[in-house]
Amino acid sequence: MRFPAKTVWPEGVNAGDAVPEFPEKEEIIYMLGQDPLIKVRKITRIFLAWHAHGIRCVRPLLQKWLNLPADVDLEPGVNFKSGQVYCEKNVNLGNTLFVDYAPIYIAEYVGFAFNNTIVTSSHDPENFKRAIIRPVVIERNVSITTNVTILGGVRIGENSIIGAGSVVTKSIPPNVFAAGNPCVPIKEINRDLRR
Repeated sequence: MRFPAKTVWPEGVNAGDAVPEFPEKEEIIYMLGQDPLIKVRKITRIFLAWHAHGIRCVRPLLQKWLNLPADVDLEPGVNFKSGQVYCEKNVNLGNTLFVDYAPIYIAEYVGFAFNNTIVTSSHDPENFKRAIIRPVVIERNVSITTNVTILGGVRIGENSIIGAGSVVTKSIPPNVFAAGNPCVPIKEINRDLRR
């Protein structure tokens, strides 16, 4: 998966760069109160407007402000906590909750159904004021069905399907149907839907 040209990426990332492989143990640690994310208040105001005024007037503003491609589909209820979701073209985000304190990279032709959550942060059980954040990568042509929770540090391989109600705690290989709590590959599939 490579960063596309027509998207604004984080500082130090250029179009054409490969999305990095994240080691299973890579994590960024913040102490609560030291979080440098400034966009949160503005995004919250946009979502209040979204729910008050409807999707038509707020969608273009949200897509522009989050630097999302024009063909990324947003539905009422989609929620970004800090604006660190980076999408390629032809992505349907559904009404997913993105707790995106670390980056979430989503390749082209990914689809989310309903009531999904991606959480990039957790707390240190020995020091609850310490937040541990890890990025998430969802590769090309992945389908996330309904009521799926994806935790930080996960990479979902291309062409895979994640079954309803799954909790994804570890990376999922390409070309599999995976489901369960915790989510595990159940069978290999042949699903390369090039469009």
